[in-house]
Amino acid sequence: MFPRTLLLCFLIFLPFLTEAQEISTKKPIRLSLSSFYRNKSVFRGAETWPDPSYFVGPSIILYDRWFIRGPALFYSHFSKSSPFTLSAGISYLTDDEPWPDTSDHEEDYRNQRSSALELSTTFRYKFGYRNSFYFGFAYYKEVKRHFGQFVEIMVGMPIFPYTSLHLKNGIGDLKANKYIYGPSAAKGEGYRAVSISLVIPHVPWDGIIRAQMERTWVVKDQNRTAEYIKEKYINDGMSLMLVWSII
Repeated sequence: MFPRTLLLCFLIFLPFLTEAQEISTKKPIRLSLSSFYRNKSVFRGAETWPDPSYFVGPSIILYDRWFIRGPALFYSHFSKSSPFTLSAGISYLTDDEPWPDTSDHEEDYRNQRSSALELSTTFRYKFGYRNSFYFGFAYYKEVKRHFGQFVEIMVGMPIFPYTSLHLKNGIGDLKANKYIYGPSAAKGEGYRAVSISLVIPHVPWDGIIRAQMERTWVVKDQNRTAEYIKEKYINDGMSLMLVWSII
């Protein structure tokens, strides 16, 4: 089974990895190496691992359209210079213990979800100075386990040089929310998130550094008290990602 940590970081940072690796020189195949650290793991507002996790792994871009990152495959329709972003893909979901795991924590009530397979479609419209403002949405459909649906609405804007503010709101049907938050969860709004990201481009060896601080919180009492949440509905996270272009 694929580590849950790899999936979460690839899903959360897909748009930023795409921007980091889209260089002007067109190549049929590009290979990058990513290093990622996170103080805790959170999946759509639900804490899945309370201790730090990390990974190092490759990602591949084919013809500036196909992106392979861990247990996820995505296709992007528009180029980086376009104000539009439209991508579709398939991802493997699991909340298993991350690998490698250096903590003493063991799986508990947070890790009761069966593995799942999710199709997704993401759309963004970028505008303003250097297309640094955006709004968009993502649609997720699970096709292996619970067959639920989940939608995320997102907006972002610059606040300082290389620094941006991001807001996100997630809404699920009953099947999806039960899978994420627990069997007693309710349909409708699932979580909200606010984050601040710092992106430092043009580091040595065609690299990029991205740091992020994020607060997520589960909404609705039924979701907050559900079996996989148990009133732990507010989570503050920090993460650091380094990406280097290899070929």
